[in-house]
Amino acid sequence: MSKKLTLDINFIDTPRDGDVFGYQISNNGVPLSFNGFDGWDKVFKESTDYTNANGYITMLNSDLTPNTSDNASIGNGFDGVVNVVKRQSTGKYICVGGFTSYQGVTLSSRKICRLNADFTLDTSFTPPDFSVDLTTLEIDSSDRIYLGNSLTVGGKKGIQRLNANGTQDLAYPVGIGFDRPVMAIKLQPDGKLIVAGVMTLWNGSTPCKGIIRLTTTGIKDATFSGVNQGFVLITHFQEVLIYNQMVI
Repeated sequence: MSKKLTLDINFIDTPRDGDVFGYQISNNGVPLSFNGFDGWDKVFKESTDYTNANGYITMLNSDLTPNTSDNASIGNGFDGVVNVVKRQSTGKYICVGGFTSYQGVTLSSRKICRLNADFTLDTSFTPPDFSVDLTTLEIDSSDRIYLGNSLTVGGKKGIQRLNANGTQDLAYPVGIGFDRPVMAIKLQPDGKLIVAGVMTLWNGSTPCKGIIRLTTTGIKDATFSGVNQGFVLITHFQEVLIYNQMVI
């Protein structure tokens, strides 16, 4: 019986162009050998430190060479940095960053957009407008979009959830959000959301000391010990990593 192995690699620092990394797959600590892999998906190379021919975004093949066909479709891409790209189950791509236009077209909502599978701009995607750069993004199993930032949008400060079509879900989170910026978010397999940043208060009065976990309904998860422990001072979060033991 064949089994499918999905490998998800997270970095604690943002990889730069030319960075090299490796990994090893093991079963309870014993390295496994394979005859080969197939079915590799194409991956994006996101760019924040230079402008490439495709305007801050490039599609790569599985061997990390540029995909000339896809990049021709991307064209001149964005006018500003692309910080995160994630794909919805439909094959469409959510992009966030510091941009205001794509392929020369000014976006109706700044800093966020959705590309169709053929890399054309999806004009049916209608998110709120964001006046500051977006640096963190998550997508759940229902294709809902989680954003961390420093803004108050729809009465929710620091964090907002968008429906799959981009409209804001005003029921999430419950309350007014955080007092200070959210810098990293990470969905756990159970749908709960780890939130980290420089915030000190949740919903106006509840201490959170830079880290908190929200339930699937958008309330504080009191069972998460980080709420009580927290951090004295947080100046920067690149990524919150969630590790899961994999047995194959």
